[in-house]
Amino acid sequence: MLSAELITEVSKLGPFVDRWRELAVARSNAFVTPEWFHSWWTHLGKGFSIPLVAVARREGGEVVGVTPLVLDSSSRPQAIRFAGASLGDRFHPAAVPEDEAEIATATIAALEANGFGRQLMLFERADSDATWCQALQRSARGDQTVIEQQRTINPYIDLRGLDWDHYMSSRSQKFRKRVRRADRVLLEEHEMVLRPADMSTVTADMSEMFRLHDLRRDSLGGSSLDAASRRALHAFAVAASERGWLRLSALEANGRQIASFFGWRVGDTYASYQGGFDPSWSDLGVGFAIETMTIRQAIEEGASEYDFLLGAEEWKQRFTDLARPSQTLILVGARNPVRLLVAAESGLRRASAGISQRPALSRVVKAMHSVIPTVRRA
Repeated sequence: MLSAELITEVSKLGPFVDRWRELAVARSNAFVTPEWFHSWWTHLGKGFSIPLVAVARREGGEVVGVTPLVLDSSSRPQAIRFAGASLGDRFHPAAVPEDEAEIATATIAALEANGFGRQLMLFERADSDATWCQALQRSARGDQTVIEQQRTINPYIDLRGLDWDHYMSSRSQKFRKRVRRADRVLLEEHEMVLRPADMSTVTADMSEMFRLHDLRRDSLGGSSLDAASRRALHAFAVAASERGWLRLSALEANGRQIASFFGWRVGDTYASYQGGFDPSWSDLGVGFAIETMTIRQAIEEGASEYDFLLGAEEWKQRFTDLARPSQTLILVGARNPVRLLVAAESGLRRASAGISQRPALSRVVKAMHSVIPTVRRA
């Protein structure tokens, strides 16, 4: 039997941090590490959130799981959610998969025992097939409704047993031709070099990554990363560098930087989180080139997986045919008027995609989005 206690003050997390990190690394997920929690909390969360970190123990006292939640008041009504969900792509308890279901049940029991059982709960970017999600739904009280929303995927490459030649042979002829062209043109004609960051260059390299990210995003409608989010990501990059997790690289050609890659390796997984490139080099496929170079690096390091993280973007499909399902689970009281708004959100999101070319309707949809309870500031 497992039980969980809620830690509601950041200053009291210290005794659990090492075990928390160990469990998160074993799951190869940066988004449930204490480093991710503290980076987000310091720069985005502490102004409007209360920690609700659930620490699950066995009967003898062994810590077997940590679920890093917060009570978020950035929008109304307040909602319980994973810390850093606004920036993160994959969430679950930091625990071995075999314990997840019991930990989810114990966490819900702890929330209810501490007076949080009637709060709106947003469990965002979860693996919809995971046992903890199923346990979460079973743990819901009879007066709660569980609503599933925002289905998408997390593409990934299974690298187990692969070398670079095997990976290349699994891709299309067009893909292989493009890789060879990038090698020939960028390496031979432009003296391309992939330079990894180190502790002394993290700050400068993150700044350059954000600059190149903005250059790329300006042509696509702008970046969604505000100043506070960038500070949180920079803090995580520094913490990840100290742990040996950081994979921050600069692609240089003709003596100047033209692209950046920001990711990490936590446990056995090499993750691709963010990047950017100079659009004036887009005809030479520098974005494609830096991604293939980091995949090759992940293979050479012996990683078991290359994770493209959240999103079904077409460019990710060029690199892999594999993906995990992802969705948001929402627990809300069946008699709570908020439930009607939450239930309508899926339809509203679908409508948003279809009316982007109709300004009047787009303005109406945006106004409605501002009152949807699941929309959070950070």
